[in-house]
Amino acid sequence: WSVNGQTYTQTGTYTSVNGCRTDNLNLTINSNSVAPVSASASSTSITAGTSVTLSVSGGTLGTGASWKWYSGSCGNTLVGTGASISVSPTSTTTYFVRAEGLCSPTVCASVAVNVQTSTTCGPTGITSNRAMNTICKGTSITLSVQGVLGTGGSWKWYTGGCGIGSVCASGSSITVTTSANTTYYVRSVGGVCGNTQCASINVFVNNVPSAPVSLSGPTTGLCGVTSAQYSVAQVSGVTYTWSVPAGAVITSGQGTNAITVNFTGAISSNCSSTNSISVIASNSCGSSTAKKLSINLKPAKVSSITGGATACKLAVVSYSVNPIAGAASYTWTVPSGWIIQSGQGTTNVTIKTGTCSGSIGVTANSICGNNGCFTKSITITSCARYAEDNSTLEEESIALDNISIYPNPGMGEYTLVTPVHDEQALVSIYAMDGRLINTLIIPAQSKNVKIDLTDKAIGIYLVRFVSSNLSQDIRVIKQ
Repeated sequence: WSVNGQTYTQTGTYTSVNGCRTDNLNLTINSNSVAPVSASASSTSITAGTSVTLSVSGGTLGTGASWKWYSGSCGNTLVGTGASISVSPTSTTTYFVRAEGLCSPTVCASVAVNVQTSTTCGPTGITSNRAMNTICKGTSITLSVQGVLGTGGSWKWYTGGCGIGSVCASGSSITVTTSANTTYYVRSVGGVCGNTQCASINVFVNNVPSAPVSLSGPTTGLCGVTSAQYSVAQVSGVTYTWSVPAGAVITSGQGTNAITVNFTGAISSNCSSTNSISVIASNSCGSSTAKKLSINLKPAKVSSITGGATACKLAVVSYSVNPIAGAASYTWTVPSGWIIQSGQGTTNVTIKTGTCSGSIGVTANSICGNNGCFTKSITITSCARYAEDNSTLEEESIALDNISIYPNPGMGEYTLVTPVHDEQALVSIYAMDGRLINTLIIPAQSKNVKIDLTDKAIGIYLVRFVSSNLSQDIRVIKQ
């Protein structure tokens, strides 16, 4: 209040003399309230109908002011007056408090009271401290539940199902060790919420992998071999570490269940050593023992010789073997008096028999050597008899009317008519001085064989037919 230049800011009675007049003023100045700092509740989580005390902190009341409490929003629904009030909410509610007096009201402070019911309690999920909820056998994992625990309740964990089986643990976090894949369940038990629904989590257990059951791939004749394939069965989540002999090179597949290997270069230095291909299976929990496959760098021993077990004396016969992996050559041996006419070093040979029975042999060789000789016994039969002097090739022999040549004499083209024979036969053509002119391999069951002497000189030739049980010579005249 201001008069005669004097301003009054305190409540009181003031007198002013204005000329012949005296004025008296009873002045009252109202103070503003200071807003509360915060509001609190004796419990912020209660069951429906439970009383809770709300209190204001900080702030001051101005002239004629008091603390007013509201719900819904600041200044919405008045629920009480005073620095502390008691309320009994039936649902979760936020309360607001402010100072109100003769001056303007202050801003509000607020506090929320959570009212728990059976529909708001229980777990919302479970987390673990392990990636993918996976552990190694014998190690532990910590499981933690998220959600609302009802007042008076407790978290209970199970392994047989939700509420099934004995309680395996209690608390919001548990640490467990399991040796097998297990599902864990948790729920809130007791209190205002009773028994709630469960949340669950699957815990996976990895074991140290076992050694592969089998390892497949070639095992013999590996010197100089390229792109040899070795493999084991694939197991999910497992990597594989391979080892090969010194000098061999893994060209692809290391870390996987299948590799490609080249046995070239310095591998020949290990020819006489005991060698193997090995593989170890590994995962995050450890490694298996090694699975090994013994390998022999030398080619395998020949297992059979194809050809008749009987032959005629002084006959020309053929023998063969199937190719052996890794073999660079084949060494054939024959009894004394027998002659290898062609094919030494290969899988097929032509042999002229002697006069005595014996064994032929063959060895598969590589730069690493060999694994021994395979032999086959051959019995010599009389068949047709020949003079010992090969220069004459004299026929003494078996006359068989169903073996013939026509036309004879002829101009160089002939047909040899043979008996039915169950194995392949050999036709050899000689000049009369004993020189071998040509040989023909006759398939089993063949009847007619074409003989061509058109490029040979006019004269007499000897045609020798030899099967496993028959040998016959026929003279052919070329005009």
